Amino acid sequence: MINLFTNASHAMEAAGGTLMVRTDNVVMEKPLPGAVLPIPPGRYLRISVVDSGGGIPEAIKGRIFDPYFTTKAAGKGSGMGLAMVHGIMKNCGGGIVLKTQKNCGTTFDLYFPLAEIPVQDEAVVEAPIPQGSERVLFVDDEPMITTLSEKILTRLGYRVCALNSSVEALARIQADPQAFDLVITDMSMPHMTGDQLVEGIRQLRPDIPVILCTGFSNKITPEKIQTLNIGAVITKPVEVRKMAHVVRRLLGGDRTDG
Repeated sequence: MINLFTNASHAMEAAGGTLMVRTDNVVMEKPLPGAVLPIPPGRYLRISVVDSGGGIPEAIKGRIFDPYFTTKAAGKGSGMGLAMVHGIMKNCGGGIVLKTQKNCGTTFDLYFPLAEIPVQDEAVVEAPIPQGSERVLFVDDEPMITTLSEKILTRLGYRVCALNSSVEALARIQADPQAFDLVITDMSMPHMTGDQLVEGIRQLRPDIPVILCTGFSNKITPEKIQTLNIGAVITKPVEVRKMAHVVRRLLGGDRTDG
């Protein structure tokens, strides 16, 4: 949703407009034609994200879900937003329908297959989410991801320094190698990639735990992970509970909100 909302806001940046989200339940009696991902017959939750921007040019419609493809200016996007949407929908067995027309806006219809879940007699109680108070350096070139992650980690009790520049992050470590207890960094960033950042950090803090976040795990090899002593590699999109447990494991201890 964040990726779709961001794209919609960029499409309406020049002239303004309206962003609308609709949800409904649909039953597909036969396969839906024209879908980006196949939508077989079945019951679905449909979420539609509609903007009133200039539409997507016909010449690039077939490429917008490709990894790293972007029409945005440098520094405004990595080209991974719609690729992540495509991956999420494919993994959950869902489908995507794209509707766009020049000067008439764009609609992304996401079809989530409804699961038949039996009613449980007893409520399932999840374990509390681990918390802490250590100092965390978070690095990602996407401002929205940085802001959201900073809020989440802060609510878990951590003292967070969130940066959009890997170059600035390395400068912070160089200025004070003992300033942080853990580093969480994105892999694909301009000027200095995540693994390059870790290489620089290791020269100053060989012992600091590092979590590497990546949209595509094949961008970092097992050999590289071992060489750089990366504590964990988490595939985007990052689930909050998983992140909390990994952070706590690398920092040691079993502190929770309970």
